[in-house]
Parts: sequence; C-alpha cells; structure tokens
Amino acid sequence: MKVLFAVPYIYDKRYKEFTKNSTGFGILMAQIYEYVANNSEAHLTSYVLTKGHGNILPHSLWSVIRHMRWKDLLQGIRWAFKYKQGISGRLRYLYYCINKGYVRHIMQQLHPDVVHINAVTMSSKPFIEICEELNIKYVITLHGLIGLKDSGRSPKWDKKREKEVLLDCEKRNIPVTVISTGIKDRIEKHYLGAPSRCITVVPNGTNVEPATGSAGTNLRKTYHIPDNAMIAVSVGTVNKNKNQIQIVEAMPSVRKKSTKDLYLFLCGRDCTDGAVQKRINELGLADRVFVLGFVPYEHMGNMYAQADFNILASIDEGFGLGIVEAFVYGLPSVTFADLDAVPDLYEESAMLLCQNRSTEALADAIARTMDKDWDKNKIITHSKKFSLEQMAENYLQVFEKALGL
Repeated sequence: MKVLFAVPYIYDKRYKEFTKNSTGFGILMAQIYEYVANNSEAHLTSYVLTKGHGNILPHSLWSVIRHMRWKDLLQGIRWAFKYKQGISGRLRYLYYCINKGYVRHIMQQLHPDVVHINAVTMSSKPFIEICEELNIKYVITLHGLIGLKDSGRSPKWDKKREKEVLLDCEKRNIPVTVISTGIKDRIEKHYLGAPSRCITVVPNGTNVEPATGSAGTNLRKTYHIPDNAMIAVSVGTVNKNKNQIQIVEAMPSVRKKSTKDLYLFLCGRDCTDGAVQKRINELGLADRVFVLGFVPYEHMGNMYAQADFNILASIDEGFGLGIVEAFVYGLPSVTFADLDAVPDLYEESAMLLCQNRSTEALADAIARTMDKDWDKNKIITHSKKFSLEQMAENYLQVFEKALGL
C-alpha cells in the first residue's frame, strides 16, 4: 500500500525547516508518518518549503510557480477577497490555491493508493479537490474540533467548512478518523444528528518506552525542593484554553487540603503575555509554581521521571497526549471528567477525574491525587495500550477500509 500524508507541518529536529512549529501536533504528525512507514510505502508533503528528505517530498516556491494553473490563481484571488481577514490570511488562502498545481503534480507522479489528509479547514480543500479530480481514495483525520468552539482564533469559514466536509463524508461514506470518542460523539450530536457510519476513533499514541538518561534540569536541586515534597507537571502551551491559570488559582486551597507539600512546573511556551506569571506572583506562589517555557520534546522524559503526577485542566482538549506520556513513567493524571478523550484514556488505577469545573473542585481532586497510593507498575502497563505501533496499525486498518480491502 502506498500512502501519501498531507499535513500542514511536522516537527523534526533533524531538519531546520521542520523545527519552526514545535507543537505536539507537529511531533505527532511526524510519528504517525514514521510508524505507518514501517509497514507500508509512505510519503509526506506539507505546506512547509523544503528541499526534501527521503520520502518527505521536496517543496519549493519554484515548484509551486512551475505547476500553477491560471484557474487556481483566480480561485485563490476569489478566496482571498471573499472572506474578511487580514493580509496574512488573504495571502495564506491565495497560497493554498496556487499550490494545487504542485499537489496535482506529486499525486500524478506518485500514484498513491490512499491520501491521508490531516485537517478539514480551507488548507485541506486543495488536497480533497485533487483527490476527487484524479479519483484517488482519501481518508480525513480531525485532531480536534474548531466548529463548535466559541474561540475567535479560527476563521468562521474554516468552522463552517468543518461541518460541510463531515456531512459530505457521511453522505458518501468517506472514511474519517478522530482522536477521541468525545469528538465522535459531538460530531454525531451537533453535525450529523445520528450515529456515524464513516467515523473511526483512532487514539493518539506515544513512545511507551521511557527515555533513559534524557537531558534536563535536576528539579529538586535547582529549585530547592525538599525530598518529601511532591512535584506536579502540566504540559502544553500556556494559554487560555489549556487553562493553567486555574491550576495556579487552585494551589492555595491544595495546601489546605493536603498534608503534603506541592511544587508545580508548567511546561510550555507562554502565550498569555505573562498573565499566568502575574497571577502566580499575586498569590505568593513564585517559590512553588514555575513557568518553564518551551521544553524540548527530548527533555520531557526528564520532567516526567522526576514528577509525581500530571495535571491537565484544559477547557477543550481533543485528546491530551501529555496524559499518555505521563502514564509511560508511571504517573497518574488528574483532569476534568468532561474532556473528549476521558472514555478512551480512563483507568481507575491511572487517573483521578474532577467532576465539575470549579477551582475548589480542582483543588480537591489535586489533593486527593497527592494523598492516594498509586501503583506505578499498573499505570505503566496501562500506557502500553497507547503505543505508536498500535496507533499506526489502527490507521492502516482505516486505509485498507478506504481501499475496500
């Protein structure tokens, strides 16, 4: 089976052009591609300009210009001015369209059996259109939902397109995968109005072998943490949706509810203009709560290895890969019970769920996590369900379904 991965970008520290987006999504895209490639012929293309590396296809401005068609340029101009947006947004939409000629070229050269399209926004529209034009089978994966969010970060036309694509896939039985049961349930409830026949849940995976000798800081020594104190980590970009500020605000109550002392490390780039740090200072927690900024993926093993548990307090979260990564090191996780991936991730021996979203309830859940006697070996065993190998096998089964195998 020959698979072409169509992704916005990946993260791969070996190649400079693929280090600009150091997000969990970029890391995951690279891992899905790598592990599927272990059992099939896999190629990858993205919107990142690159000279190419192995089966990661070369993509240059010259290749875009060389294969551009005038009708794609005209479509791009219509897109750019049809929707109200800034200059950068208009240029991005124009680029999506003029890139269609390059997309058509690589598909005609490769003749893939199936194309794995990892988005349903306007960025994926050219890939879908070319697959339809060339009669190539394709699978669409949603790594979250944007159409049902109140956030203004995503353009309204991308949100509208999400619903349109999903309705069309359901009508024509085009395979769609989502990363959690909660996302599937919400699509069925709010978009389809009925159980889906085309959507498959493929949970994200991680390397289930703990990193040995991973580089990083000795937290207890560097931050003067007593041996009998506990360490919690919260992993992800520090922003409104990840909701680290509520964890910070829960900390004073945690100290009253548990006899144990707690130190908290927030691992992720701060996108709050210092608002979280300001709140830490206001609550007098600067010696107990630390915003570390971006922690390289290869250093996260060191963080998990030194921690006692993990906290995820997101307002909206398609999966929560940090929970699975923590499982690998025997760490339990505390999170809200209403998150999308809880049905896929939950195991009593590995998680403690907060049943409502008040700060006091979160503080109580954190304190109970601190006071509970967790069996690290059981948690590590649970982590094996979320291996990268199993994730890749699940995707291959969906690709085979798309091909009628």
